[in-house]
Amino acid sequence: SGRTDGPVSAASACWLEMLLVDVALRNRDRFQAVWALLRSHYLATLQSPSAKLSYCTERRVVGLLKLATRMLSREHLTASILQLLGQLFAPGAGETDEPAGPGLGLTQRGPLRALSNQVSAGMWAL
Repeated sequence: SGRTDGPVSAASACWLEMLLVDVALRNRDRFQAVWALLRSHYLATLQSPSAKLSYCTERRVVGLLKLATRMLSREHLTASILQLLGQLFAPGAGETDEPAGPGLGLTQRGPLRALSNQVSAGMWAL
């Protein structure tokens, strides 16, 4: 009755990112059931051409690293977690030789190339 749903605020999105990680870690025994969804979420949001440096992106990276550090000891998840981290953070990750836009002559670079300082800061925050 008069309720309007608008876009989620940046503060709410950041809080939801942290909540997502917290819920996943509190359900470690069921983590494998949601890992595919989490993996897809991180690939879609961190490899997106529209990804930009922001507090929310930093929280997303810190959350992913927190999940990785806590769940790497689970042998059945190790390969998948390391593969995701390699896709996102390895040198050359997300780089292509395709033009970034029509007639621009630029090449696309993964947004995480510009996040190296935030990733370093995120590692210290863990």
